[in-house]
Amino acid sequence: MIVFDNVSKQYPDGTMGVDGLSFTADEGQITVLVGPSGCGKTTSLRMINRLLEPTGGSILVGDADVMSQNVVALRRQIGYVIQNSGLFPHRTVLGNVASLPIMLGMSRKDARARAHELLETVGLDASYAKRYPWQLSGGQQQRVGVARALATDPPYMLMDEPFSAVDPITRAQLQQEFLRIQSEVGKTIVMVTHDIDEALTLGDRIVMLRTGGHLAQNATPRELLRNPADEFVANFVGRARGYGALGFTSDVQLDIQPARSVRIGEQTANDDEWLVAVDDESRPLGWLRTDDEGIAQHADVEHATIITRADGTLRDIMDAALSSPNGRGILVHEDGTLRGVITLEEVTRAIRVSKGL
Repeated sequence: MIVFDNVSKQYPDGTMGVDGLSFTADEGQITVLVGPSGCGKTTSLRMINRLLEPTGGSILVGDADVMSQNVVALRRQIGYVIQNSGLFPHRTVLGNVASLPIMLGMSRKDARARAHELLETVGLDASYAKRYPWQLSGGQQQRVGVARALATDPPYMLMDEPFSAVDPITRAQLQQEFLRIQSEVGKTIVMVTHDIDEALTLGDRIVMLRTGGHLAQNATPRELLRNPADEFVANFVGRARGYGALGFTSDVQLDIQPARSVRIGEQTANDDEWLVAVDDESRPLGWLRTDDEGIAQHADVEHATIITRADGTLRDIMDAALSSPNGRGILVHEDGTLRGVITLEEVTRAIRVSKGL
């Protein structure tokens, strides 16, 4: 674990970057530092691996104070992922990932084999190994950056705005990929972001700071949404925090209704009802109505959010219902085949039950 105990950072001009900060980043979990500009997020992160040194208090990595450790030995325990990936431009993707293990004494053969494994772990196949960073998209570069940070299998990782330089769609994909990787490797991670939605998505715990480096609240995402410590926290989380809290509610029984389905091009009764369009393996494509002759036309399919009940929170299910043309969300089994639908009225009932109303 990583422990901050009354940590401060004062600069020579007297400015306090961090003031009396205490929190614990538990082993195997993601702790996210979030807050407005100038609140000391990155300063706190950089004190962990002594890119900056605290002027008060103590930081423990494992059982040892960082100031009592050899700085090189300390940093060998810690993977570091930064914004824009920070890759070596003159080295191939494989060379970037293998570089640190080779520097630390691993044979070139073993380091390259390890690099290949890690590229696969972060979702890049062997065809990327010989490319250079400038030949990759921003999202691909960030994947390589994560692979490089994992190359020496460090127990700790620091991540400074790792996904902020990519577009929203790529960012969401990278977040989900990162959660998948973390479920496999179980690192102790401290991450910085200015994006509260990203913090809520990735964090096991969220450490919210206010300007001046003061702790505002240390809580799980669910606690932060349901019980913000004060007006500052509530305003930073945003007006949609009630809706956001539904993203952590998934244990409510729901009445799943059967759905009428039809394959594209099939003949069906022309009764002007909404049908779920499915492919040849009964996987939903969206909602449609038939034409005047009762034929299901592909052009009429309206896109819909489709979720599995196992993965679906009340927020997911409500969004599925709201995004459909008829107020019904489409649910599928684990194998992607159609399971049924949930009405908006049923979602509303479930929300009331979850809140004890």
